[in-house]
Amino acid sequence: MRQQLQFLGLDKNPFTCSCDLMWFRNWFVSRPTLFSHKRSPGLIYKCNNLHGTNLADFMMTDQACLLSQSVNMAIILVTSAMIVTLTTVSLVLRFRWHIRLALYEVFRGRGDVRRVRLLADHFEYDVFVSYSKEDLPWVQERLIPELEGRLGLRLCVHERDFIPGNNIVDNIVECVQSSKKILMVFSKDFVHSQWCQFELTFCLTHVMDYDDTLLIVCVDDVTSRDMTPAMMAVLKTTTYIQWGDHSDAVDSFWGRLRLALHEVTDMAVVVDRDVAVDIAEAAV
Repeated sequence: MRQQLQFLGLDKNPFTCSCDLMWFRNWFVSRPTLFSHKRSPGLIYKCNNLHGTNLADFMMTDQACLLSQSVNMAIILVTSAMIVTLTTVSLVLRFRWHIRLALYEVFRGRGDVRRVRLLADHFEYDVFVSYSKEDLPWVQERLIPELEGRLGLRLCVHERDFIPGNNIVDNIVECVQSSKKILMVFSKDFVHSQWCQFELTFCLTHVMDYDDTLLIVCVDDVTSRDMTPAMMAVLKTTTYIQWGDHSDAVDSFWGRLRLALHEVTDMAVVVDRDVAVDIAEAAV
């Protein structure tokens, strides 16, 4: 059908010179009289996308076109895969503690398993307290008098109970494993302490391994932009207790904390009762 054409005027079309147009370019060069009318012998066909280039002068080899298409497809596929992978990795890293805590809540065991462990294992401390050094005055003046003085619990406090000369990491690991519960004192200073962040990460892993929960108290207002991903995950999945300076808030704080420590205090009552029974039986 092409051979029957006498004249084909396409000079006013915006030609995009690329591999897709090579068939037409080759046809144009092979039959120049077909595209040039005797009344307008000077018709010029130009590449609209290549300034100053005539269609007849445009040239690309078949190998170049084949390579270009395959390479472009490969680049698109590889780039898309990399974007998806990097996005997925970034989201997993950013929300890794949210994911771990969510999975933990789904697959966690029953509370009686934790209770059996509390009864069976030997613990040196009732509560391990994680806090920044700037919050030590609050721990010494508020927390210790209430939990040790009134409730009779044994707290593990860094400055008092860590063994001098031992590696700090070893002290943290041993004390956490020797404590029935873990209490974390969140604050603005806690956010910026590298040791506190290490303790938080280790303690999260510890409570997940032993089907336990963290006790969280906030002694000041910590904004979300200052928190680490682990802290945000904990606060979003755990009911924390907020400290307040006025009397009603203080009473509510200690009441809620005593309620949160009921497992430890109940164990202490059971142990004391058992000791009393043993003493009575020995006396008889």
